[in-house]
Amino acid sequence: PASYLSPNSASCTMPTGEFTSVANVSISVDGERGMNSIEFKYVTEPKVYRISPNFGWTTGGAQVLLSLEDLEPFHSHEFSCSFGDSNNFTKPISVRDNNVACH
Repeated sequence: PASYLSPNSASCTMPTGEFTSVANVSISVDGERGMNSIEFKYVTEPKVYRISPNFGWTTGGAQVLLSLEDLEPFHSHEFSCSFGDSNNFTKPISVRDNNVACH
């Protein structure tokens, strides 16, 4: 079910979907389905497959390069880096192709 948020917005929880499939999303009111719909694209969550270097000094500050799979759908999004259980997120130095450089 959808949750009312404001006069111009509602929130829905997406169901599981097929890898890179597209679904049309619409809303109904009192069981009457609306005529318009909009496309929603399911994508694969990016995965880190390499980190270089994979060690660093306890004083910190070193640049670390993360190589990821399936990053392309997210190139227009804002990224941040966090190490360990820290809630200290920092902006990456660069995001290029399937690589994110953090420090």
